[in-house]
Amino acid sequence: MIYRMKRCTALFMMIALILLLAFPACAEEKADLSAVGIVLDAQQDGAAGSFVHYPELAIDAEEHPLSAVIEKVNQAILDHARIPAYLQLLSTIAEGSAGLQVDYDYAFPQWESDAHYLSLCVSARGKMLSGGPSQVYYPMTFDLLTGEEVPFEKLFTDPDGAKAFIEEQLSDEIAPTLSTYLENSDLFPVPFDRYWLDGMGNVILTYEHSQLSFLSGDSGAVAFRYSELWDYLDTSKEGVPMQVLWHPDKYGAADSDFSLAEKNSEWFYNDALYGLGVDLYLGDPLDQVLSAFQAASDSGYYPGGAYYEVEYPTLRGTLILTDENEEKVTGILSSRVDHFGIETGKTTLEQAIALMGSEPLITLPMGEAAAELYCVCPGTAAVYRDKDMDGNSLSFTLYADENGIVQYVRLAFESA
Repeated sequence: MIYRMKRCTALFMMIALILLLAFPACAEEKADLSAVGIVLDAQQDGAAGSFVHYPELAIDAEEHPLSAVIEKVNQAILDHARIPAYLQLLSTIAEGSAGLQVDYDYAFPQWESDAHYLSLCVSARGKMLSGGPSQVYYPMTFDLLTGEEVPFEKLFTDPDGAKAFIEEQLSDEIAPTLSTYLENSDLFPVPFDRYWLDGMGNVILTYEHSQLSFLSGDSGAVAFRYSELWDYLDTSKEGVPMQVLWHPDKYGAADSDFSLAEKNSEWFYNDALYGLGVDLYLGDPLDQVLSAFQAASDSGYYPGGAYYEVEYPTLRGTLILTDENEEKVTGILSSRVDHFGIETGKTTLEQAIALMGSEPLITLPMGEAAAELYCVCPGTAAVYRDKDMDGNSLSFTLYADENGIVQYVRLAFESA
């Protein structure tokens, strides 16, 4: 099941049920999408807590010129994700069984003008259509003006360069981290045709279970940030990657009502780091978080508590920090995040401080011993402090290496 608990974007999802798409007709080139909406609650329930929850587009008008296109997309979703078969399977689930949970996540910011791309991923977990209990992904991206699926190559101005970069990263960075205990561990060939965009600035590639699966039993998946692919990505306003973003101002959109410093502050105020592609907040119950994102190994020691690595693809390079009792999330430490201009591995400490809009409370040297203890790099730590919406004291720390490049960021309760 794809995890949802987002405080900020939950409001947007509610709005998506109510607002009409502000997409004016463009002469004879584009049909009017103003009546297209996403129905989020096409769901049937079954025994053992089972359910099949799937996306469905709806036209709020009679004889709309896009009716046939939307019908085509809905049918493609049903076929691609095998929804009828799962609904039939749901009817056979008995109490006490492994159960079945079919859920989905999507990116389609309906309040953005000219938005006409929908990217989504259906996930099925539990009893499978064949074989033993498992988990499988069904990713899709559609052009809602044509009803056609969008090929991976259309995301880029240089698709060959993007593919070569991804293959190099998989070989050099990801392959060495895979557990030797994996039943299925083939990163190649790369499933470029099995991608989706999460709307948070990540391109996610999903694998067939038989090719790559994690220790939890989930099918394998890998994620790449927009900022990692920036040299190859189509970053135009009309391009697919930028159209599906929930927050285009993350990349400094000129029409943003808020500065990047204000956006940084807003997300910290809500106990979150933007761009991780998941709903992960300080204070979340640890057991729920580990269940949702699948712990990759036993916990490790972190000053004042412990840390966990998880399998979820966009959380690669991210540690979930917890208290001594391991009851709740007390911090998030990441080496793979871009947070309204602060990009790990790229942004200098000087640039990051400018993006924060103020000087840090304190700047500390990080020697090798301290860096190893805190799971970061030797260099410099720049510490900010603030309070969240509930009045809890927060610390936000930028960890720069000895060359002055920010390699890690940490958001944590002050006591963490």
